[in-house]
Parts: sequence; C-alpha cells; structure tokens
Amino acid sequence: MFNPNFRYTNEIVRLLTKISASREIILNSPLIPKWEVTLRREAIIRSAHSSTRIEGNRLSLTERQMQIGEIYQYRG
Repeated sequence: MFNPNFRYTNEIVRLLTKISASREIILNSPLIPKWEVTLRREAIIRSAHSSTRIEGNRLSLTERQMQIGEIYQYRG
C-alpha cells in the first residue's frame, strides 16, 4: 500500500479549504446558456487535440480548432 510521506501544515490545510470552497461555488453557479455551448465546444476541441497529439498528430491547437470548425459547418 502506498503511504506518502508528508505532513499537513497550516498552509496546506488553508489552501485545501480554499480549493474546496471554490469548487462549491463553481458547482453551484448557474451557467449562462451561451457560455455553456462555448465551453462544451472548447472542451471537445481540446479533448480531440490531446487525443490525436498522443497518437503523434502534429497539428497545433489552432489548426485543430479550424479543422473541427469546418466539420461543424459541414454538418450544419
């Protein structure tokens, strides 16, 4: 079993508490529909870029965005 060697310091606890509070704010905030569409599209583009990059594709993120934009336009 993995037993990491570290101690909770006041600073670590403070930062973990801050992260937890920020997470709750984000999870409980309503999303503006227009932003939601934009964020979903951006997530799809970044996911496709990362997956194909791992497989050796050399397209930049901008080139991938253009390519996916063409697919969206083609599909209508």
